[in-house]
Amino acid sequence: MKSKLTIQEIARLAGVSKATVSRVLNGRPGVSPATRRKVEEVISRYSYTPNLVARGLSLKKTGSVGLVVAHTAERLSSHLFFIEFLRGINEVLDERGFRLVLATAESEDRYETSCRAMAQGGVVDGAVVLGVRRNDKRLRYFVKAGIPTVAVGRPLGFPGIDYVDADNEGGARVATEYLLRLGHEQILFLNGPRDHNASLAREKGYRRALKALGHKVDEGLIVYGDFSFESGYEAVRRFL
Repeated sequence: MKSKLTIQEIARLAGVSKATVSRVLNGRPGVSPATRRKVEEVISRYSYTPNLVARGLSLKKTGSVGLVVAHTAERLSSHLFFIEFLRGINEVLDERGFRLVLATAESEDRYETSCRAMAQGGVVDGAVVLGVRRNDKRLRYFVKAGIPTVAVGRPLGFPGIDYVDADNEGGARVATEYLLRLGHEQILFLNGPRDHNASLAREKGYRRALKALGHKVDEGLIVYGDFSFESGYEAVRRFL
């Protein structure tokens, strides 16, 4: 037996066709459970590892999905939300045989360059864009390159983009109304960056709640930060 097992040899050992082995390796349907088990047993017995580069070239696919994040890697490592988010994406991609390529914002110039290179360089088959901004250039790069893209956050100005989002406006409105009904009048609103769509939606909910219950909006109580613990701490400290 050769040191490097081939698809032809797997097919011969499992008693199936090369096409069947290919379907099993790529997680495609059309293979019975019994046949799939036979192929997987051979793969496991000989510790076969597919040549992902060669497979990508033959399929004209990279087997990779890009995750584009507008923060530094150091800062992301301290955010529980991002850690859980990353774990969820990685689990789903791993189940389907894809790899994750991460682009972070170590500096604004390098970040834009890496996003553009990821979109135009043929290194990913799809992209997830986290923390969508108003008129987001990152989305423009991927849309222009024809790469399937999902935004985390409502992508204003990009009607054709699929996205997942929380009800940021509704959540901020309900929270503000709750405090107002408890009798509080001066409610500090700690917001994120001005150009983030989530920030815009949350501020809209805050303003709507105040107006709905007959309160004027005090612009001095609206503070913009960068979603970090540090910016939130500094904002609260100034008002105490």
